Amino acid sequence: MKRWLIFFGVMVAAGLMIRLPHPATDVSELEPVEVVLVRQTGKGIEVETDAGTIGRGADLALAVDDLKEHSMGKVFLDTADYLLLEEYHADYAAFYSVFRPGCRVCFADGVADLTQAGIFLQTHKPQKTLLQIRAGERVIERLVEREGELELVKP
Repeated sequence: MKRWLIFFGVMVAAGLMIRLPHPATDVSELEPVEVVLVRQTGKGIEVETDAGTIGRGADLALAVDDLKEHSMGKVFLDTADYLLLEEYHADYAAFYSVFRPGCRVCFADGVADLTQAGIFLQTHKPQKTLLQIRAGERVIERLVEREGELELVKP
């Protein structure tokens, strides 16, 4: 009887260790993101990606949910390297659950083309990361577009 109990216990433990396969995601369904622009509007928050997808909501979480719902594929915000903030005055805590800590942050003024902003920011990296902002550093650079040219302005 003892052997059967031990055998049954081993089988249950083995069953718990086996992971069922997750359904595969086709790579063509993924929508990687490099630049995300967050702006505060009269109706709430608007989130726009360099892939052209826009999400709107009363707060950041709802805007991101809307963004994911209206995208052509599966939006992958973990790939975002740059977070641009335009007219955003709320608490930064909401960003920590959406973006990775190494995401670089700057304010944005009049930036029209997020793809071009991504190319520019690859060579002119903002100094502050989301992790540094979480630690209390609030002096953030500003990305400005003047006459079609981008410039990263130090505070």
